[in-house]
Amino acid sequence: MDRPYKIVELKQGTPEWHAWRHKGIGASDAKAAISKRGISRARLLRDKRAFEPPEDSYTTEAMDRGTELEPKARRRYNETYGNNIRAVCVQSTQYPWLRASLDGLSDDGSLVVEIKCGARVHQQALERFPVQYKAQVQHILAVTGLPSLNFWCYWPESSNPEILLSVKRDEGYIKRLLVAEQEFWDEVLSDKNPIEEFVDDRHGDKETTISIGDLTGLTELDPSHKQLTELSPGLGNLTNLTSLSLDSNRLTVLPPEMGNLTNLTSLSLDSNRLTVLPPEMGNLTYLTSLSLKDYTLTALPPEIGNLTNLTRLSVHGNQLTGLPPEIGELTNLTYLDLSDNELMALPPGIANLTNLTMLNLSNNQLTELPAGIGALTNLSILGLSNNRLTALPPGIGNLTNLTDLYLSDNRLTALPPEIGNLTNLRVLWLSNNQLTALPPGIGNLSNLDRLLLSNNQLTALPPGIGELTNLTDLYLSDNQLTALPPGIGKLTNLTRLYLSDNQLTGVPVRMNRLANLVDLDLARNVLTVLPPDFEELIDRGVVNLSGNPRDG
Repeated sequence: MDRPYKIVELKQGTPEWHAWRHKGIGASDAKAAISKRGISRARLLRDKRAFEPPEDSYTTEAMDRGTELEPKARRRYNETYGNNIRAVCVQSTQYPWLRASLDGLSDDGSLVVEIKCGARVHQQALERFPVQYKAQVQHILAVTGLPSLNFWCYWPESSNPEILLSVKRDEGYIKRLLVAEQEFWDEVLSDKNPIEEFVDDRHGDKETTISIGDLTGLTELDPSHKQLTELSPGLGNLTNLTSLSLDSNRLTVLPPEMGNLTNLTSLSLDSNRLTVLPPEMGNLTYLTSLSLKDYTLTALPPEIGNLTNLTRLSVHGNQLTGLPPEIGELTNLTYLDLSDNELMALPPGIANLTNLTMLNLSNNQLTELPAGIGALTNLSILGLSNNRLTALPPGIGNLTNLTDLYLSDNRLTALPPEIGNLTNLRVLWLSNNQLTALPPGIGNLSNLDRLLLSNNQLTALPPGIGELTNLTDLYLSDNQLTALPPGIGKLTNLTRLYLSDNQLTGVPVRMNRLANLVDLDLARNVLTVLPPDFEELIDRGVVNLSGNPRDG
C-alpha cells in the first residue's frame, strides 16, 4: 500500500526519540495543540520552543504501571487476533512536523493499534470510547491515512481484562485538527514570546523556589512540573490571579499568603507532598474548581465550608479518614471525587449536596451509607466500588437520575427492592460481592446496557432478566448458576455474555436469536447436551465451551 508516512527507526524512550518528538507534534500533543489558548497549550508551546526537549520527569504510579503493562498488552493483542503489530515511530511525508509514536502497527501498514493500560480508561471503555483520547487517535489516523484504529484496553485486574474498540476516521475532525496543528507549529517557529514565561529566577534557583510577587498583573499562572519545594510569600501579591496550577511539584506546605488570592476561581495542587492545608484557604471564596489529588492529606480544614461557590472538588488519592461537617455547606457542588482515600463514614451533611451530578467514593473503607444519600436526586454517576458495604439504604431508590452505579468489590449480600426504581441506569457494576439473588425489580431497569455480576453467589436469575432488552454486556461468571431462564433469549442486543465458572447443566432453546453476540463464554460449567439451535452459535465461532464434559 502507498503510505503517507515514513517509518523512523527509533526506540521509544531513548534520548534520540525524545529529540525527534521535540521537533514535531506527536499524538499525545494533539489535544493541547488544538485547544483554545490556555494553560495546557501554553505549556506545550513553551516546551516545543525550548532548545532541548524538556526532561520527562513527571510520572505517577498509574503511568508507570501502564508503561510496564504495555508490552504484555501488545503480546496479548497479537495472540488474540493473530496479528504481528510492533511499536514504531512514523512521520508524515506531507507535513514533516506531523509525527506519532505508535503502540502497534502491522507489518503491511494496514492496521494501527493504540494501547491503554489503566483501571480508569478500562472502566470508561466498558461503556464507550473515552472521548478524552479523540484528538490523539484522530491524529494517528491523520498520520497513517488509515480508515480506522483499534483501541485496545488491557487491565489484568479486571474480570474482563481485554477490551477492543474500533475507532473510525473522522475526516471533518481531521481537517480541523490539521489546520489547528499547523497554526500551532507556525507559532512554535515564530519569534513571539510565549505568555507563559512567568517564572522569575532572579531571586533563586527556579527549580526549587518561585519569586514572582512583582508580576501583579498576572491572571493565570502554571508552574507545574517544576520540582518546586516551596513557594515565596510574594505569591500572595498576585491578587489578580484567577487560575493557578501547581501540579506535580514537591510542595510540603502552602504559605498563609495563599489566602490573599481572593480572585481565584480555579486552583489545582495535584501530586504534591502536602499533608495539611492552611486555614487561609477558606478565604478563596470565589473558587469554583479545587483539585487536591494524589498526595497525603489526612484531613480537610473546617474552613473548606467557606468555599460555597465550588462546583468541582477533587480530593482523590489522599489519606482522608473522615470529612469535616462543613462539607455540607458546599451546596453548589456538581462534581465531588473522594475516591482512593480511607474514609470510614460520611457526615450527615453530605445530604445537603443536592446539586451533585457525580459523586465518586470508590476505594475507601465505607461500611454503610447515610440514609440521606437518597436526597442527592440529581446524581447521574455514583461510584462506590471497593468499599466494605454490606447493604444499601432504601433511599438509593430515590436516585432516579442515575445512569452509572458502581458497587463492585463490596460485601453486599442483597439489593434493596428499591433498586428497581433506577430506570435510567445504563451501567450497573456489582461484580465481586456476595449476592445470592437479584430482586424481581431488576427487570424494571430497561435502559441498562451493561450489567456486571461476576464473582457473586447467585444460584438463579429472576425471570425479569429477560426484560433488559437493551443489554449489550452481561457478566455472570464465577457464580453458582445451574440454569438460565428462557427469557435470556430475548436479549437480542447482547454482544458479550460471560457465564464461565458456574454449574450450568444446559442452556435454554432459542439462544440462537442472540444474533449480535461476539463473545459467549460458557467455559468450565457442567454442560453435557446442548439444544440443536445452539449449533448455529458454535458455527459462528463466538462460543467458548472449554472445560465442559461436552467439550471432553
